[in-house]
Amino acid sequence: MKAKNVMIMFGLTLAMAICLSASNIRAEVLTGVVIEGDSMFNGTTSPQTKPYNQPYTDDELKKVKFSAERGSKLFIITKDGELYYPTPKQGVMPAQTPNAPRITRVFGAGVETKGFFKWLTLVHVVGHEVEVTGETYPGYSGIKGFHIETIKCDGAEKYFQ
Repeated sequence: MKAKNVMIMFGLTLAMAICLSASNIRAEVLTGVVIEGDSMFNGTTSPQTKPYNQPYTDDELKKVKFSAERGSKLFIITKDGELYYPTPKQGVMPAQTPNAPRITRVFGAGVETKGFFKWLTLVHVVGHEVEVTGETYPGYSGIKGFHIETIKCDGAEKYFQ
């Protein structure tokens, strides 16, 4: 009986330690606009030189969404011009394009969620501001990697066109 009590106490202590250490791990929050990288790097569009909240003209937006749907590289650009490339979790080899995974969606306070998708892909919100949580990786040549765990883009349904 005494050994059983010791094992129960050990289990409870271990569970508390795990919960406390998990609560100390905080996801980073990144706010930026999702942009299409292929046309930016080849000079077809210049979202990095346009107003933060309107990186594309209506005509450009149609074209970059079409390109994004077909697998072009997507990035997140912040207000201060930093580029982040969405990546799989560190140490995991990618099994699909970063545009494809369904990312858990977070809704703002007071948003009626009935009938809305509980997930988004980056393709849905090209050209629009998002708030993502996740983990930043060092990257290369000034472009950082970012593993996205959740995405917030209230009103995103209007972007599903």
